Amino acid sequence: MSKAQYLAIGVAIVMAGALGMWVWLSSATNFRFDGSQATSGELSYDIAPTGDRSYVESTEFYDIKASYPDTTPLGQTVGKGADSAAVNAMESWISGQVRGFISMGDFDNLTEEDKQMIGFASGRKYTLEISYDRYESPETVSYVYSTYEDTLGAHPNGYFKTFVFDKRTGAEITLGDMLGGDWLERISTISRRQIVAHLTEESGGEAPTLFEEGLAPEEGNFLNAYLDGNEIVILFDRYQVVAYAAGPQEVRIDRKDVADILKSEYR
Repeated sequence: MSKAQYLAIGVAIVMAGALGMWVWLSSATNFRFDGSQATSGELSYDIAPTGDRSYVESTEFYDIKASYPDTTPLGQTVGKGADSAAVNAMESWISGQVRGFISMGDFDNLTEEDKQMIGFASGRKYTLEISYDRYESPETVSYVYSTYEDTLGAHPNGYFKTFVFDKRTGAEITLGDMLGGDWLERISTISRRQIVAHLTEESGGEAPTLFEEGLAPEEGNFLNAYLDGNEIVILFDRYQVVAYAAGPQEVRIDRKDVADILKSEYR
């Protein structure tokens, strides 16, 4: 066999291999981060021009978009280890939300009847979008995530998740770490008063019907809280304290108004 024939065979083998690899990647790739690709099941990321890590996935049945920071101020105030730990905590939460959303849909086991009934057959899709805002106080940096989830029911759902980090230690903290004494009773009372006043004014004088269990003095009701300058901000999801139509609720408390139960490092 001549040298030219050997060369032609070699080129053909390389081209066939490249074609096979392209086909394999095309069928296996589901997760994408701003145009980069990762094999289905992996969670990698790409850094957008804004400095965010962003996650995008689009399939026949759903669209997912999520973003979270690539760095935090903890790198300057505490060190690189604290910064990495904070980013990893947020990335882990994002990953859990994405995997839970996909698992809930059970897309691999849909029948044609399921697709027709849900609306997939007519081009409708489930949607998951997660975005965030950053807030700072002299003592903390906080990331407030807003999740929009549409599973083609009566209406979409939305909910919050907050991450609050102490700038001096890098530790993730909650409202219970910042307050002491009878803080649950106090915060519950203040929150109820503010929400009732806001909704009564908004409705033109009609007192709202509250879901009292969502305002009860239990720590789980006040997990979505953060510091914004000198204010404590508490977020309540739709349905937690009032009907869906009234939307999510926000309570803002000046720290000087609860100075007696605020721990010294957060006054």
